[in-house]
Amino acid sequence: MRAVSPIISILLIVVITIAAAVSFYAFTSSFNSVAKQEGGGSGISIARELQASIKILDLVNRSGNIYVVVQNNGNIRLTNITLYVNKVLEKNTLNSLDANTAGEIHTSLITSPGEYELKVTTEEGASYKCKKEI
Repeated sequence: MRAVSPIISILLIVVITIAAAVSFYAFTSSFNSVAKQEGGGSGISIARELQASIKILDLVNRSGNIYVVVQNNGNIRLTNITLYVNKVLEKNTLNSLDANTAGEIHTSLITSPGEYELKVTTEEGASYKCKKEI
């Protein structure tokens, strides 16, 4: 029986190496595309989302004006803080809130005593949902 010639064996090694490299590239590319679809983009934005945290502390009634008190529990400044009352977007927003500080959003959607479903969201991806009674 005759052995495989050295030229054919080198060609087989080159073809196998190229096939392995293409398979590895396709495998890692699929992970990157899934991470971008699920995480909203780069590692920087994912890290920002992990540092962003917000909480609704209370409802305050001042002379008939209702304010929702929110607190930034995260390590970064939050921006474009929006409020939903019973799934309806409040027109008033809070432009920004520094880390570990509280702020208020005036709402015109709460007009009578009762229980309300409240939700706040931020541009950085933080959100909080709860029910409060006034």
